[in-house]
Amino acid sequence: MRLHYIFFILLYISLSVNSKESTLPSLILREISVTPEELLEELDSMEDTGGYKEHRINYLRSYAYYSLCKYNRASIYADSVLHSEEARNDSAIMFRTIVIAAESYALSSRLMDAANMVTAALSYSRRTGDTSLEANMMYVQGIIWNRMGLYEKSYKIIEDAISIFNGKTDIGSKLRISAILDMLADFYIDSGLYEKAWQVCERSGDFLKRFENSDEINPILIDRMYGVYYSKMAYLSLKLNRHTLANDYYLRYKATRMSGTLMGALEINPYLLLIGRYEDVISNNKAFFLTTDNADTVSVVYRRSLLQDAISLKRLGKYEYAYRCLEKYNNIIESYRRNIDANRLFELYKAADYIRYEAGIEAARNELKSRQNLIVALFVLIGFLILFLIFILMERMMLRKKNRDISRLIVELNKSMESSVNELEKSDDVRSAEVVESAGPKSPEEAFSKADLNKMSNEALFRRFDSIVMNERLYLDYNLQRDYYASVMGVDRNRFATVIKEATDGGNLSTYLNNMRLNYSVTLFREHPEMSISEVGDASAIPNISTFYRLFKEKYGLSPKMFIEQLNSER
Repeated sequence: MRLHYIFFILLYISLSVNSKESTLPSLILREISVTPEELLEELDSMEDTGGYKEHRINYLRSYAYYSLCKYNRASIYADSVLHSEEARNDSAIMFRTIVIAAESYALSSRLMDAANMVTAALSYSRRTGDTSLEANMMYVQGIIWNRMGLYEKSYKIIEDAISIFNGKTDIGSKLRISAILDMLADFYIDSGLYEKAWQVCERSGDFLKRFENSDEINPILIDRMYGVYYSKMAYLSLKLNRHTLANDYYLRYKATRMSGTLMGALEINPYLLLIGRYEDVISNNKAFFLTTDNADTVSVVYRRSLLQDAISLKRLGKYEYAYRCLEKYNNIIESYRRNIDANRLFELYKAADYIRYEAGIEAARNELKSRQNLIVALFVLIGFLILFLIFILMERMMLRKKNRDISRLIVELNKSMESSVNELEKSDDVRSAEVVESAGPKSPEEAFSKADLNKMSNEALFRRFDSIVMNERLYLDYNLQRDYYASVMGVDRNRFATVIKEATDGGNLSTYLNNMRLNYSVTLFREHPEMSISEVGDASAIPNISTFYRLFKEKYGLSPKMFIEQLNSER
């Protein structure tokens, strides 16, 4: 939603780079003034006639789908370009395809793919001195960190990317700054930092003023950029109690051509929600939902639209429909949370957090190799000895750093999971409130009768069960038997086994409980450094010290003793 005009920015830049092909001059004048839907129709026609190279058609398709917030489809076409032999000789197309692929991954919650793309592209950009590619990848890295909840790191690296673009004088870099400032403002809005978001939007407005009289930019592109700017300022004005300004910015937004588009409707929805125009919000989102594929339902835009619908439906007294929207939203969030286990999250975090470090190591190795060649030419034997010693020292340093990294990431994961549990409890409270409000008041004892529980889906049963076990810390009593946990869930043994197996991807009750106990042990290690390993294991309901060692190392990749040593070194 908020990035739809980046399509026109990057399309303008890319088509302005390579204009030697006979079909390009007309495209430069025509394609940037059409909607993404119209461009897709044009590309279908061009593909049928065979008058344009396939990798360029796929490149333009990826940007069109990206502008429509269909990130999954955009990444599919971007991947086809990146794997095309013909595209490898088209450096301008390859550069911008890497950017759109990385951003599409990040915005469709494919954070691992995005992190891998950023790692490789940053390494390449620093070897070749391509600062534009480096700045773009730093920006995507900021998106990844924001999705992981590392907000301060996200803000900082995005500002660093803007600083790199600030050092450039070309129009493409200036346009890129405006688009990145728009995303940064949205991040501040999502965090409730409205004053900071206002300041960032003012910076974006200053950039827009520079483009107003520029002959280098199509006026339609300027219109779309102003549409995004005005809609955001209208929303922020209301949040900051500047009501006169809010109405003024809204009228300016309505005067843009962009306000009549699908993406324009999504942009103004937050403002409409604040002023109580709930029917308009629902209508705008309905048009978006009808054009969205199932594969793109995990995107940020789709989830935000679901929440907007839920709030609007509730305000209109349509509680049953509001509940369905919330249930769909929670299912998406819960599915995403369960699909990222500790090891995958660790790899993701490491890929994102140590991109600079990995790129530096690669540069150091290249430098070492060149020096080695000189040494070998003069002192063959001495050169081999020095290389061997350096290798041993580097291996030891890497091993020590790896242990520190793992310990730090275990702590971050533990904090992140605690935060996820709190957020899940809040969402459960909201959903329970909706059920009560639609069905009439009930006492706590009547809230979930036996009949209610039997009607619940396995996923809903597990969420309720998981919340009870977490809140009451039942996992810390290792004397509790399977029958007791089945009674907590409120079902018979057979269904209990089925629910647990589905929720743990083929595991069992022991797998589920041990995972919670190990997470709790990390909390104890963090908050009670005076406790011994055996005391922590006993307090975590794993009294057998050898079993505790084995389970801890299997889950986190290092022993409890090594983890404590690294924690102590950080204190």
